[in-house]
Amino acid sequence: MELLIVAVLVLISVVGVQSFRGRKAEETPQVIEAEVIPEKEPTMVAKASDWMGNQVSGIGNKLGWKKNEELPSQFRNWVANSKEVDKGLKTWISDMPDDGLQGLTEQLAEFCNNLNIELDWLVSEGIEKDPDLKKVISEIVLSYCNACWKAAESQDELEVFKTYLSLIENPTNKANVILSKDIFTELVKQGLTETAPPELFLASDKERQTHMVEAIQKTADENRKAFNQVIRIVLTKQEEDATTEKTEEDQSEPSAPSAPSAPASAPQTATA
Repeated sequence: MELLIVAVLVLISVVGVQSFRGRKAEETPQVIEAEVIPEKEPTMVAKASDWMGNQVSGIGNKLGWKKNEELPSQFRNWVANSKEVDKGLKTWISDMPDDGLQGLTEQLAEFCNNLNIELDWLVSEGIEKDPDLKKVISEIVLSYCNACWKAAESQDELEVFKTYLSLIENPTNKANVILSKDIFTELVKQGLTETAPPELFLASDKERQTHMVEAIQKTADENRKAFNQVIRIVLTKQEEDATTEKTEEDQSEPSAPSAPSAPASAPQTATA
């Protein structure tokens, strides 16, 4: 009954405020028009820039990162001493460089902040007085960390898969044309597909490209593990070639000519 009375009072208050705003709109429309325009909520990047400059997009203002600059190291210690943390996750966070830990902690704090949780609570003594809440927060935090860990561990496979999708979905892209030739050549080299038939050498570029892409797709469908290894080999070689080419270009650039030395000043003539 008391809740019903409170709800009615709130409803009456809201209606009263809306009615007041309506009357004010008729009397001074210019002022009210300026007031009712909703302000855009600051983006997470904008919030971060208030206290971190133009660095990595960070957590919201109410997290108060500047008030706890030790949070990354505190979080690492919490992970190391927590019995709930998977051994692999512990090792990943323990071996993480400081800048990587800083980025992870910022992203984790932002994630918690969006759920109305402060990451600081997990490393504070106050949470020890509420073990049930501590368990809930720990599970949320560890779920996020495990997702990041698995994603980091899978980056190689993800990059291979993205490369394959790009090649299949856009085979005529200039970079993909070069990539498909390299992959097809490596597939033939490893005996995963047959060499191109002789008549294909007289075919158009489009026909040759179609043949290579079809052979690539067929191999991927039949032997994905071996195919993924081929893509890794090709991507690694492309990176090495690009690095070598960049180094050679840097070495071949002529050095800027040194400025000519100033002419020697004429000897002073002795005056009588």
